[in-house]
This record gives sequence, structure tokens and C-alpha cells, in this order.
Amino acid sequence: MLDVATRAAGGLARSLVVAAFGAAGTVIGGMLGLLWGFVNQDGLVQGVVVGAVTGALVSVELADSLLRIWTCGDCSMDARIKRTVRFASRQVGDSIVIDQD
Repeated sequence: MLDVATRAAGGLARSLVVAAFGAAGTVIGGMLGLLWGFVNQDGLVQGVVVGAVTGALVSVELADSLLRIWTCGDCSMDARIKRTVRFASRQVGDSIVIDQD
């Protein structure tokens, strides 16, 4: 019974973190989309909608990936850090170098 409650609490916590990232991504993406629509004269509403949707999708994907890395039960702290840096280097490009042992 306690195991079920623990899993439910973990699932709820994970959902809340992903939702918070999604909300933040929507707001930030909407603001950047507004600026993009204003500068390119494509329309402010179109820029806001495209920016908000893109920001939400990217931030939810980021939150989910980071939660998968950090909640891995069979990984050491060193492995988690290396996986996080590897994930970040894929997102930003190859500007981050990882020392391969």
C-alpha cells in the first residue's frame, strides 16, 4: 500500500515539475514570439501563438529529459552529471567537451 502511495506522489511531483516548465516556456515563448512578430511584421498574434507553442513543447521536453536523467535509480552521481552534460551538449551543439575516460 505504501509503495502505491509513493509511486502516486512521485508521479504527481513529476507532473507538477513538467507543468511548471511548460507554463514558463509558454510565457517566455509567447514574449519572444511577440517580439519576432513585431520585428518581422508577420503579425503579433501569429508570433505569440507560434512562440508560445514552441516554447511550451521545448521546455516540456527539456523537463522530461532532465527528470529521466536525475531519477535514474541505477546511476551514480558521476554518471548523472555526465548524462546531463551530454544532453546539454546535444541541445546547444558541440561546444561542450566531455572528458571520456
